[in-house]
Amino acid sequence: MKKSILLMLAGVMCFSLSTMAQDDWTPTKQITGYINTVAEWTDLGPLKNLNKESGIGLSEVGFLVSYKPLENLEVKSTLVYNHHMVSFQDMLVEAYGIYTFNAGLKVAAGKFLTPLSPANVYFYAPINPSGILPMMISHHFLTPQSIAGIQLSGEFGEGPKLGYNVTYGTYSTRGHIKGGIIGLIGAEDENLFEIGAMHENVMQKYNLGGSARVYTSVNDMFSIGLNYFQGTRASLSYGIVDLADPGAGVQTGQVPSVKHNYGLDIHFNYNGLIEVNAEYWEGSNTTTDMESELSFDFTGYYGEVIINKGWFSPFARYEYLSDYGVMAQFLNAPAGYPTTQTGGMSLTSIGGGLAIRPIYEFMLKLDFRRIDPEVDDLLANENGTQLTPFNHMMASIIISF
Repeated sequence: MKKSILLMLAGVMCFSLSTMAQDDWTPTKQITGYINTVAEWTDLGPLKNLNKESGIGLSEVGFLVSYKPLENLEVKSTLVYNHHMVSFQDMLVEAYGIYTFNAGLKVAAGKFLTPLSPANVYFYAPINPSGILPMMISHHFLTPQSIAGIQLSGEFGEGPKLGYNVTYGTYSTRGHIKGGIIGLIGAEDENLFEIGAMHENVMQKYNLGGSARVYTSVNDMFSIGLNYFQGTRASLSYGIVDLADPGAGVQTGQVPSVKHNYGLDIHFNYNGLIEVNAEYWEGSNTTTDMESELSFDFTGYYGEVIINKGWFSPFARYEYLSDYGVMAQFLNAPAGYPTTQTGGMSLTSIGGGLAIRPIYEFMLKLDFRRIDPEVDDLLANENGTQLTPFNHMMASIIISF
């Protein structure tokens, strides 16, 4: 009996101490944001899907709000607007609450930036010295920008750290939200053709999926991470061609599919002076409801070097992306003619630029890149033209607060 009473008193004391610690906490809040205006030019030409070859105007407006009513509880929301967005869901990048039980266990609920690599935060303009996102991020096909659901995360260790993150929920299939003013960023492949990309159906907004990440870091100088994403209940669009009636043109259909993507990221920071970031991703989107199973294989990687020299930061970047897929189904095919066929293309980009930031509130970014596209026979036959490299330049002025 005495033992039970002592245990009860110990529990009450622990609860009281915890409550007093929370009572001593002063709630904190933070509101930050930015306005991003850009001037943009490309020599790709207006003969494709571009709005125009050049332009100047408001590209993005971002707001980040965080509030900590308790020491272990934080509520956070991030809104990023650009004029290519078509719904509030696209603009609401993050909105979640997270409770920290200890360093090794944090539980969150809401909508999160897909936490598969540090590079996915690049879209928030004041963070990235380049005004142009790496294509594997701006295209959001290997991984979606955000997942709405639940999240578990944590870190272990003092010097060398081991961390993890597991997120599961729904995600949007708007895989090619464009950036900039002229409609090139995030849709470099689509703009090469009159036909649209046959990725997941752009208007099917909610699919079920999850991500997992394990990483290790050493004193904020070096980190390496392993990443995985699976998307279920996804849908692929495909073209249907009736060979008995070629004049009918190409009809479109949808078929269920599942997506598996794997990624590796490595980051190095030398005294805040030199940064090296590199990522490699592979993935596949495989149909689950067709007589002949079809699968698109996708690859994306990039590497960049950033030199931080106080108020200015030059950088160079190399990247490769193969995420444009076309799937065709042929009806009334004669003997020996394939009933289905897949096609795709890849993009290689070499570029660099300079970020100038004399004060926190003002930042000027200058970007240049040269993009070299390659296509396979199906797409080449579809378009009947030989693709050539093209150039893209952009200047950005960012006002932060």
